[in-house]
Amino acid sequence: MKWLRMFLLGGLVSLWGLGGCVVDAVTLQTSKEVTLYVGPEWVACPDNPDAQCLQVREDPAEAWRVLQSPIEGFDYVPGQQYQLDVVKEAVVTLRVSDQGTVQFPPDQTDVHYRLLAIAGQEKVEPPAVTTAGTATAEGGDAEAPGAETAGRSGELAEGRWTLRRYGPPGSERPVLAYAAIHLEFLPQGDDPALGRIRGRTGCNLFGGVYSLAGERPELMVQKLTRQACPGEAAREQEQRFLAALEDATALEVAPGQLRILYDGGRQVLTFVPMP
Repeated sequence: MKWLRMFLLGGLVSLWGLGGCVVDAVTLQTSKEVTLYVGPEWVACPDNPDAQCLQVREDPAEAWRVLQSPIEGFDYVPGQQYQLDVVKEAVVTLRVSDQGTVQFPPDQTDVHYRLLAIAGQEKVEPPAVTTAGTATAEGGDAEAPGAETAGRSGELAEGRWTLRRYGPPGSERPVLAYAAIHLEFLPQGDDPALGRIRGRTGCNLFGGVYSLAGERPELMVQKLTRQACPGEAAREQEQRFLAALEDATALEVAPGQLRILYDGGRQVLTFVPMP
């Protein structure tokens, strides 16, 4: 791989005694072209489990690792596995003793990628999660072991859920890391198909009622706080989430996942259990 540049960004130099020199901190930036492989699914970010991160590797034989910063210039679509030509930029901060010895490991290493070209792209079909006896988003009928319709058994949806992504299957948007969305089902009385919902839209707290007794779920938000959203993107995300709840057409539960279909089954809210 061709190294593009390596240069010294900064450092603090002071004189000690007869020509003695101490470099307290040296910051080194490196830049080179590499091939980067991107996995087909979002994963939870280690530093913020409510956010989603990419899976990447520079060698096909390596295990996937989590990338917590975006790839500059790259628009990711879930369900696709990519091979990218990128520039890898690393900023390394080193400590140097008064004897001139470099201390390892470095104090800090920050790595960023910048897209040059998409060298390859392949669609990867995710495991099917469909509703038994219910039309899928494509309009077909399918049955999947372990997936059940919460409209038939309300206790299936009981619990607290975190929204991971939303939108058309295969091109969902990830939830903003700074505007997490939560939903909780609270059954009331002896009928688990009826109860209350509450949660957070990423901007505001909400409360309401639900009914899973009919052919399609009814999720009605009745109360909503009026706090300002942290930016236009968060406000738009909140509006899309609330509209999706009101427009719900099916509610599916599989192990470790809750899906609320809306827009006639053409779009989906995908949740995972809250820790």
